[in-house]
Amino acid sequence: MGDRRVHIRYFWRKPSPEPHSEPRWRWWHAVCDHSDGFIDDPVEDICSISGREGYMHIPRPKIGSVEWLRCCQIGYEEALEVLYGTNVFVMNEAMDTPSLISRILAPRCASLMTSMDISFVVGFWDPGQAEEDWMATYYAFFGLVEKSFRGVLRLRVLLQMPPCEAQELFYTHEKGKVFLKPWKRLLEGREWTRLQLCVPYNWHDWFQEIKGLMPELARLELVSTSWADHSLAPADLAWST
Repeated sequence: MGDRRVHIRYFWRKPSPEPHSEPRWRWWHAVCDHSDGFIDDPVEDICSISGREGYMHIPRPKIGSVEWLRCCQIGYEEALEVLYGTNVFVMNEAMDTPSLISRILAPRCASLMTSMDISFVVGFWDPGQAEEDWMATYYAFFGLVEKSFRGVLRLRVLLQMPPCEAQELFYTHEKGKVFLKPWKRLLEGREWTRLQLCVPYNWHDWFQEIKGLMPELARLELVSTSWADHSLAPADLAWST
């Protein structure tokens, strides 16, 4: 039940051709094929493709021993701490999953989580409503971690961007500071055992330069990833989730 790396998603299931099929929200999870922690490069985590709705029919390893939650009150109390306190919860593709979980999961369960590994797609456009909407969502995510996931002491955030978007044309110190600013408050709020930001390899030096100008972010671990998903064309990206 515990000490695993678990992909999790709460998604909208469209009606199927089967009789009496109705659209509904549905939980999905799968135990990762990799380690129980943060793998070296999250891009190598091929399990993440199973988070897409089209792949959810493929059988994947599940968390076991959940019957402990039904055995008795003592078993329930002990099992909750193992289930939520020792697993690394992996959420990818959009920032809405953490928000949905915080609304659906009992506050006590959300507060028991200690490790989260989250990734989402990001793009740079000219200033406008789309960019403002996305940045508002980005900042709201940090407020969510601060308020709803108070027990998380290990957090990794991966910024996904197609190589065609990650060009020097979009690099400005102003935009870099916008991305890094909310990390300052997060660092001040608790005793982190690991706080990691993963960026595409051709972003790394740019982020490192800006981070060097912000000494309050010294404890933020900046990691370069080989992220290169050519399937994500700029037209497919959306700032607002």
